[in-house]
Amino acid sequence: RIAQAQRDPCAGEASPRGGVSPPNGTPASLRFSSDGLPVRPRGSLLAESFHDCAFLFAKVRGLSQLINDPFAEPQLVIGLLQRMFDRFDRLADVFQLQKVRKTANEYYLVAAGLPDPNLLPNCHDRAAAIAGFGFAMVNVMTVINLELKEHRYKELRQALEGHELTVQVGIDFGSAIAGVIGHMTYQYDLCGDAVNTAARMCSGSEPGHVHVSEAAYSQLRGRFAATYRGTRVYKGKGEMHTYFLRNEPPPT
Repeated sequence: RIAQAQRDPCAGEASPRGGVSPPNGTPASLRFSSDGLPVRPRGSLLAESFHDCAFLFAKVRGLSQLINDPFAEPQLVIGLLQRMFDRFDRLADVFQLQKVRKTANEYYLVAAGLPDPNLLPNCHDRAAAIAGFGFAMVNVMTVINLELKEHRYKELRQALEGHELTVQVGIDFGSAIAGVIGHMTYQYDLCGDAVNTAARMCSGSEPGHVHVSEAAYSQLRGRFAATYRGTRVYKGKGEMHTYFLRNEPPPT
């Protein structure tokens, strides 16, 4: 059995984040956990289409060096990861975004406008929230690097060989399919061209930068200044016009 809902994320009713009742028009089989994510009843499939959403991929550079260093104390590594991603998670709540997944301890994916579209009903607000989150991630890494200067992190500093941990961000705006995947362990996940494009924007970004597609910039041009990067070719996308956002208002 497939429970599928088509709805406009810029309008309509949905349950508050953390609620247990499905939004109006949502199939009766769809329920929400205390975290606001859909919960799949046993033996069913859940899938929803969301439109006019913002997606952010971020990559933390330097973590592989820490994780793979044979001399790094495991408790220090895990403790650092815990603090870093706890801060990202708390910021996602502040900006009313949905954390979707973290992979390979390096990549972090969040979305604005799902699973509850009423949290950020305005499309421009969704893009602005996710851009603001991207800049907040950059600031978190500044704090993490200051903390790494503490004496107890001497081994981790040695593993980094004098380099700092950095984050690079990519953003796109568009549609995606969201669903609960798995039988033994459930995972709320996303798929779609906008999600893939956000990943491409991340891979084409640079440390400390928020890199956005033309679709994302069209939602942000009135709120953030940007530097045009010209036309670049991205795998699976061809030529694209992209921008580096600047954490300041656009010139008047």
